[in-house]
Amino acid sequence: MKRQLLRTNNKEDAKKIECFQSRVDHPCKEVYGAAALFTSEVLDPAAIEKTATAHHPAADLQLVVIHGVAMMDLVHGLYRRAANEA
Repeated sequence: MKRQLLRTNNKEDAKKIECFQSRVDHPCKEVYGAAALFTSEVLDPAAIEKTATAHHPAADLQLVVIHGVAMMDLVHGLYRRAANEA
């Protein structure tokens, strides 16, 4: 990414990328995340509350739960777009 930014003469953004390339010189905090998508009909908040991350290698894992009425329409649309990009 940094190389591409430098090729387009975008030096300011390239410097932002640089800070992630040397953890010794520029330490940063890593936060890991997971996402769960549900249609509202099958969403079970009680089951989500029982979700445990204790066995996951990332100690700071955060879970984002997204639900809606027409989630499968969204998922199918995303897959269609991804397939057309390939």
